[in-house]
Amino acid sequence: MFFLKRIYFLVIFSTLIACQKNEETPLINIGDGFTLTEGEYSVTLKWKFNSDKRIQKVQIFRGTNKENLELYATINPSSNSEYVDKTAGVRTEFFYKINYLLTDKSESNFSQILSKVPKEPINMDSPKNGEIGGIHYAYWRFNSPTFNRIRHKFTIHDEPSNGDGLYYQFYQGILNDTIGFYYGIQTHVTNPTGNHKKGLIFSRWGTRDPNNYKTATGGWGESAGYEGDFIGIRKNYEWTIGEYETDLKKDSSDVKGDWYSLHIRKLPNESPVYIGSIRFEKSSKSSGIKTDGITWTELYWKKTQTTPLPSWHVSINDVTVNESEKPKQVYVTYSSTKFINFTNIFTTNNADVHFLMGPKVKKFHSEGNLWFR
Repeated sequence: MFFLKRIYFLVIFSTLIACQKNEETPLINIGDGFTLTEGEYSVTLKWKFNSDKRIQKVQIFRGTNKENLELYATINPSSNSEYVDKTAGVRTEFFYKINYLLTDKSESNFSQILSKVPKEPINMDSPKNGEIGGIHYAYWRFNSPTFNRIRHKFTIHDEPSNGDGLYYQFYQGILNDTIGFYYGIQTHVTNPTGNHKKGLIFSRWGTRDPNNYKTATGGWGESAGYEGDFIGIRKNYEWTIGEYETDLKKDSSDVKGDWYSLHIRKLPNESPVYIGSIRFEKSSKSSGIKTDGITWTELYWKKTQTTPLPSWHVSINDVTVNESEKPKQVYVTYSSTKFINFTNIFTTNNADVHFLMGPKVKKFHSEGNLWFR
């Protein structure tokens, strides 16, 4: 009997040791066959094919910091053992690692972490000098037909390459059924002293009454007719390379209309800076900001006429209306008559929108839906 107990003990002990080894040692090893190849606005991932039937999915992790890689894509295993990331943006280093998700919901070890900077196609054509006007456009569609608040998180990736007047308009649309409005950042906002400095503008059409706007400390208002009757508020604000958030929201109402204020802050820790407020007459047909507004860029002034389109890269990283709603669709277009093929719009995650321009920029992505949820 003692002999049988000893055999039983040895079997149990051996089983426990084997289980412990399986827990400590990955069931399936990725190995050293993981490689990256940079392409134009893309990165191709390849790895050695493993025919083990326990492999359910290949998990791809991606990020712009090797210390913070998040699950980006999950694909079925195949003998091709390849994935082309077509949402990798230029001028950015992307880091990747992969592992296997197994049928028992456990995971293999990770591959090594590799990185690449996608190639940027270079336009070898000669751009025209002295062109002025709108450059490229993104139309935002939301499930809600109207909303009372819209926030844009955006990144200025580099400073404009020359002293031209550039405008990045975050939303041009319709408010309270019929009133057109727009707001954004500019390189040259002329203050009352005649100086040109960086800043923000917020304007509406359909009135020249200065009682319909409130200015911020250090800001000023404008009432004119050179664009049709309009009013606007302006404030100098020294934006530079970095991430920011604009916030346009309804603050209050009175017998004449609804007041909307504009703020900006540098992320992550700067306090919001008040730019000013504008009143919009109420309508019995609809209330709030309508969907399908536009983010777009404009070259509105040339410092030197004999120069081409300046280089600039700005991206909208996230858009939220009301408190939590995200856009369901972004549709993009380019100027059909100017800056031909020297601009490009792309996405890196099917949520952001990158606007790229310059005398060497080559249009790579066509017009149409940039992404659709």
